[in-house]
Amino acid sequence: MFAMPRSMVYHVRARIPGYRDWYAGRDATADYVYLRQQLQILQWQRPAHRWILKSPFHLWNLDALLRVFPDATIVWTHRDPAVALASWCSFVEIPMTLSNRRVDRPLLGRDWAQMWAQANARGTQARARSQVPFIDVSYQELCADPVSVLDEILRGLGTTMGPQARDQAITRARRRARGVHHYSLDRYGLSPRTVRDAFPDDI
Repeated sequence: MFAMPRSMVYHVRARIPGYRDWYAGRDATADYVYLRQQLQILQWQRPAHRWILKSPFHLWNLDALLRVFPDATIVWTHRDPAVALASWCSFVEIPMTLSNRRVDRPLLGRDWAQMWAQANARGTQARARSQVPFIDVSYQELCADPVSVLDEILRGLGTTMGPQARDQAITRARRRARGVHHYSLDRYGLSPRTVRDAFPDDI
């Protein structure tokens, strides 16, 4: 996302409602054309490889992404919205604290509940209109058995892991399993019911 000229990523550091409304109402195709150019520059004079880009911010403009990258495959991770939003707010609170004298946590919670509900709705609509392949992944299954889920994703992409890549994936999975991230919705003035009411489908 940091290679794009405009995105919603700025909201992790400051509350900018005017920018948020402007961004949500515009055609982002030019931003993705710019991103494609950046990737082409990075790949110049190098062997061709598959680009793997990860960001939930693409949900806002999935239709524009697919216009510019018509041969993309989208991996769509599904997670309980109440758990996902609690985790996200906990993550965002850190850069917000670094960039602001005071962080209103309930306001942060309300803002991101609204923004992710909007992004999820837009992404779901874009998906329904699209003909590109989507691979659905359960976040719970990904955490429980990441290597098996990675195998499933790679099969959907028409490829497999070699022995070295598999060993690296297993090592990374074990390393990640050691860390624990604690978070709760009530810290941000939210409840599971209000969050789930905002999300007819998971994110």
